[in-house]
Amino acid sequence: MVFLAASLIAGVIVATGLLAIFWRDIQSNFLRMFEKVKQMFSCEVEGGRISLTQRQGQVTKVLKTYHRDQAGIWHETIARKNVAENEIPEEYRQRVQHLKDMEELDMTEEMQMQLSA
Repeated sequence: MVFLAASLIAGVIVATGLLAIFWRDIQSNFLRMFEKVKQMFSCEVEGGRISLTQRQGQVTKVLKTYHRDQAGIWHETIARKNVAENEIPEEYRQRVQHLKDMEELDMTEEMQMQLSA
């Protein structure tokens, strides 16, 4: 019984750690992307989105940023990165497994909550 409780606690700690690493990685990627867009287009990024997609069993993290040029025209910059299944927290892995090919799991609101915490 004690071993089972210790195993469950260890599992929660590992899952929590994976979730923290997952969101830190996304935050780091977004900050790099924001800086790159700012350098390339001499503008400020005005928004962004994060989603996961699946195609033929491969999960891809999709980061999108939005900015306006000097003429006021909106532009979208997209960065994609294939993600190993073991790098995705269980709660998102389960949701991604139910996606159809190229359907998106939008995680923007969850990202905002994580970054404001």
